[in-house]
Amino acid sequence: MKKIFIFIIINLMSICTINAQCWFTQFKKDFETSSADFKKFIDESEDGMSVYQRLYDGGSTYVLKNAIYLKKFEKLSPDVQKFISQLTDDKAGATLSKFLDDCDSDFVALLNADSRYAEAIVGHKNKFTRADYENFPDEIAELTTSSASKEKLENWINRSSKLSNFGEVVATGNRLSKNITDAIKLKSGKLFEDLAENLGLTTKELELYDVLTEVPLVTTGGFMKADIMLIRKNADEVITDVIIIENKLSATTAFTKRQKEGFGAIINGQTNMTIKYKVDWLIPSQGPLTVSKNKIFKIADAGTDNIANVTIEKIIKVN
Repeated sequence: MKKIFIFIIINLMSICTINAQCWFTQFKKDFETSSADFKKFIDESEDGMSVYQRLYDGGSTYVLKNAIYLKKFEKLSPDVQKFISQLTDDKAGATLSKFLDDCDSDFVALLNADSRYAEAIVGHKNKFTRADYENFPDEIAELTTSSASKEKLENWINRSSKLSNFGEVVATGNRLSKNITDAIKLKSGKLFEDLAENLGLTTKELELYDVLTEVPLVTTGGFMKADIMLIRKNADEVITDVIIIENKLSATTAFTKRQKEGFGAIINGQTNMTIKYKVDWLIPSQGPLTVSKNKIFKIADAGTDNIANVTIEKIIKVN
């Protein structure tokens, strides 16, 4: 009955901040009128009243009285709760309830590992810019969590981006990357010709390279996925040249933390890159790959998935 005791003590306090009086007055009403399940949650939870207060501060009127959803919300870290409580919650079936319905253990673990994802989910309420949203496609791709959790995260961030009138930025970034990859795999057309020119190769020479995608390369803190890796082999099937291409939605889209580690190391003179796990016919035992700082490039658009006007440039800095 620890929480009940705390409730009584606080209720008897004559000196209290205005804010505390506000949320606690509502809490007192809800405690007196709500279900036995709600009272049990408050009584047994280690952080029940704080969970209630965070929901109250975020504007919640339904979830903060519903024991089932309170238990789900409580599994989120306080830093994540601070953002997620901002989702609309004025009735059953409102946005917050729908979000919590998505919160299985894997998705909760993903959010708790980095509260920036929760912040992006409510970015439309916190003045996120288009550039802020553009940073997430690559970050989501690098996550080691389940594909289902990554899809949930992408959908929720896309929703916020659309509400900010930027469209589905994460989905657009993924489509652009696919369109660029498909064009290079086709080994013909303007983008392929422009790429060959930037690489100092003829189109016939570039046609000799195998095109691999999402190759995981070990970095100091984990791994980054090379969006496109062009590899040339000799007659003995030995890899003789490696070109890495990073696709970005805009020229100003930031590199992820792992990309800064990986590309930064190459720029600073590291030539060996280790493959983290098998992809296509590449396996770790074939590494480390030799990558020159003259062979890392970025292909960027201007915020759309149209490849007609992309820019191609060598990566010379990652700040």
